[in-house]
Amino acid sequence: MGLFDLPGPLLSAADSLLSFLSPLARLIFWAVFTGAVSMLCYWVFSAQDKVADAKKAAIDGRRALNA
Repeated sequence: MGLFDLPGPLLSAADSLLSFLSPLARLIFWAVFTGAVSMLCYWVFSAQDKVADAKKAAIDGRRALNA
């Protein structure tokens, strides 16, 4: 049993609660849910402030070179 198999029983239980939906509706629900979770993870774990600082430093460096 791998690390990614651990939430399997929880996700199976959640999917069984959605059994009143059609298979297409359940697929759409899970697509939206996983998309939201992945964007949340990106927002939490990405270093966007460091990227913004690096862009600002690059712009400042170009201005200094041009002057």
